[in-house]
Amino acid sequence: IVFTMPDSSYSNISMRNHWGDDAEGVLAHARIQRFYVDGKKMLFIEEIQSDWHNEGHKEGYEGNPKNNERFEARKRYDELTKEKERIWQHLSLPSNLSLSAEEKQALLNDVLDKDKLIADEQDSFSKKFGKDIAFSKEEVPDAPFKDNYHEYVLKRLLRMAAEENYDSIGWTTADIQSKRWSDSYAEGYRIEYDQDIPKFLKKYGRQWGATVGTATVSGNEVWSMDIPDSMKESVLYEGQVMFSDRDSTTTTRSILANALESVTQNDIEKNKLAEYKEKISQIEAEEQRLSKIQKKLFTKDGVEPSRRKELQFEAKQIANRINTYDRQLLRLEATNPLQNVLNREKTLAIKRQKQKDNEYLKQYKEKVAKTTKELITRNQESRKKAVESRNKTAMRHKIKGLKQKLERMLQNPTDHLYVPQGLAEAIIDVCTLINTDTSVYLKNGEINKAQLLCITLLL
Repeated sequence: IVFTMPDSSYSNISMRNHWGDDAEGVLAHARIQRFYVDGKKMLFIEEIQSDWHNEGHKEGYEGNPKNNERFEARKRYDELTKEKERIWQHLSLPSNLSLSAEEKQALLNDVLDKDKLIADEQDSFSKKFGKDIAFSKEEVPDAPFKDNYHEYVLKRLLRMAAEENYDSIGWTTADIQSKRWSDSYAEGYRIEYDQDIPKFLKKYGRQWGATVGTATVSGNEVWSMDIPDSMKESVLYEGQVMFSDRDSTTTTRSILANALESVTQNDIEKNKLAEYKEKISQIEAEEQRLSKIQKKLFTKDGVEPSRRKELQFEAKQIANRINTYDRQLLRLEATNPLQNVLNREKTLAIKRQKQKDNEYLKQYKEKVAKTTKELITRNQESRKKAVESRNKTAMRHKIKGLKQKLERMLQNPTDHLYVPQGLAEAIIDVCTLINTDTSVYLKNGEINKAQLLCITLLL
């Protein structure tokens, strides 16, 4: 999956190695596969990379080179390359054809001497700054997502996973990357695959209860994160910060897509708006076709190898058309007629969105107030029950103490504290009736008859 900067012609040697003639404007890319892990679909990331920003971090960006000495060496290297081309072209000028053999040999020797001097100077730059200085032909333009392009890519992949109903997303460990490519980049792999990506997804997935863990894919332990249904719904229907342009109601695309023909003020605006909406319809139709093909490709039972190739080829063609339409939309958005329509509609769209946000905020506050009131009521009821429980407990202890006192009077009579013999048996029966562990609790707020009789006798 390739992420491009519209209308950018920038490319570097790494971008061209990856994408050839289509390298211009590629901001970042991801290589993905699909697996079934324990019977569940996983969208698996083999690689996330930005050749653009890798070069920018190494060389610095346009107007702000990271290493001025290297930057000047690159410029000088390029000048020497052009000088070499010029001196060899001079050798084949028509005016030199009439020279004598000796003169031609002298001219050739002169060219060879100059070529050697140029080569020696260029070699000194390569030894000092690395061989790749020979391929650094252009300053790196500034671009978004310098330090977090992986977050941008991951959010797009999460959107894809939600659209295609994947159960989880997975990615390689730094160890796998090092074994696959080179140990010389081990630290970079560790930072990206074992640190930055897990850290971001742990924080990002927390709001839906998604957690980062590990899984086994093709015999290798890899990183993974389950994608709960709540996360899929949110990603699909609420959009994502930094990747919500096509979902927000106040973005250029949504405003123009929903603008009525009546807002146009002339035929040019009317025609441009119609063309814009037609492109959007084409994108939506192609996306539906692509979704159907992807469902066929990634069914659990699979498809025949020959049919799979046909579907993959068709899916690639559709994706290319979507990308083309998307670029055309961006160019249309930049035209003066649609900018005029946009400026008139944007204020109203923002106002409508603000009203919607205020209504949502109002509903949220009402919900919070209701919930708070319910909590207060439950708290009051809980306190009331606690007081009643404490009162019952106090009564139980009081009656238990009276019973024990009465029993002592029966067992150890004195001249002042005794129970007449005629009442002793009746009092013993009363004490037997009092079960201080259970029945002494208040029943419906009243003292039971046995407790009342016991207290009366003591009084």
